[in-house]
Amino acid sequence: MKKVSMKIALAVVMIAAGALGLQAQNGRGNGSCGMCTGSGVNSTKLTDEQKNILLEKCTTFQAEMNTLRAKMIASATVAEKLSIRQDMTSMRTAHLKEVKDLLTSWGVTISTGNGGRRGGAAVGCDGSGGGKGRGRR
Repeated sequence: MKKVSMKIALAVVMIAAGALGLQAQNGRGNGSCGMCTGSGVNSTKLTDEQKNILLEKCTTFQAEMNTLRAKMIASATVAEKLSIRQDMTSMRTAHLKEVKDLLTSWGVTISTGNGGRRGGAAVGCDGSGGGKGRGRR
């Protein structure tokens, strides 16, 4: 009976640890471009035309990233995957700069701080911010 109790206790601990690991995945963003859809920018300052421009840029960016993701999944070697990942990172950085520059030219300031806590606004194009994680550092 004692062996059965120990096995059950061990199983409960392993399930709890696994559940905590899954919970830690929250907060990575939802894969959409939050900056472009207004979650990281006070969208009340933007005209409908400006919102449409941002949405179009975001849609184009996501399509290009999806193409690279598919190419990376289909690649056979780690070297190819790393090369594609570098391309994805460069593309993301360029997209963020383009959107930030566009917003600045419109007179809209953004904060890329801490996901909305302590006065910062979330920027979601790169998946950082806009999530609902509650983890502590």
